[in-house]
Amino acid sequence: MKIEKTILLKYEGNEKEPVIPIEVTEIGNEAFAECTEITTIVIPENVRVIGERAFAGCINLTHVTIPDCVTFIKDEAFKGCTGLTGITLGSGITSIGSAAFDSCCNIESIVIPDSVTTIDKQAFNQCSKLNNVTIGQSITSIGQDTFKNCSTEVIITIFAITPPLISNLGISSDAIIYVPKDAIKLYKKEAMWEPYTKQIKKIK
Repeated sequence: MKIEKTILLKYEGNEKEPVIPIEVTEIGNEAFAECTEITTIVIPENVRVIGERAFAGCINLTHVTIPDCVTFIKDEAFKGCTGLTGITLGSGITSIGSAAFDSCCNIESIVIPDSVTTIDKQAFNQCSKLNNVTIGQSITSIGQDTFKNCSTEVIITIFAITPPLISNLGISSDAIIYVPKDAIKLYKKEAMWEPYTKQIKKIK
């Protein structure tokens, strides 16, 4: 591995389960991109940032656990990881970048923790099996086409009382959006949420 100071710049091996040194605080842009041999990766507790396209195209990576220390998942970080069936997001993440999990077509559910305030555009675009999404109470912005080409009957549960800023979620008319009972009127009267009025229901 090529490491400069505490940034992992490039992995040049061919192991199925590479070990990231504990001193690494940032996984650099494209550090593991297109490493098709990798099936498992353990992100150590000191990592704060996962860079752009850090694991893009790791098609045999099956599960990722993002520890609580990570605060930023940058653009296209896991794009095209078609073998991914599960993602566990830690409680320290504040931002999920554009197309971060684009084309992770075997993920069926995702829980976005309360710490996340921003989900950028197309974050889960082309996640064709994604049918259950839970979004925590701190979300303030969900980017354009975040859920485009996901399951047509995706269920999205949002715990935020204040409706987050959105443009076009990219969901079909068969999708359902659950929001807190006390906030349902707020969501339905917001102009940006108007296209989804018939799909918004109170959390059971």
